[in-house]
Amino acid sequence: MPKYRKKPKVVVAEQWFPGHIRDTVLVQGEPGAPDVVDAPYRLAWAEGHVGWMPVAAGGAFVQPGDYIVLDENGRRYPIRADLFDDMYELVVEE
Repeated sequence: MPKYRKKPKVVVAEQWFPGHIRDTVLVQGEPGAPDVVDAPYRLAWAEGHVGWMPVAAGGAFVQPGDYIVLDENGRRYPIRADLFDDMYELVVEE
């Protein structure tokens, strides 16, 4: 069976924490944010500890420390910090 390697690509990303990246990640009570949230995010949502953002598949919850990635097509989506660290490394431009 042939083996495949993930193609390297460069993305723009920023870590999210409550009160940060306000134009992309919504919190409870903001226009466009969901009114009702199911478990397991219900309590964290009510206390403002998680965010929500629209994505191509509808919406996604964002937890503190998650990365918000801007892909080559201009779409934004969240990635858990541990997965981001496994998939990407910082590009140092000279």
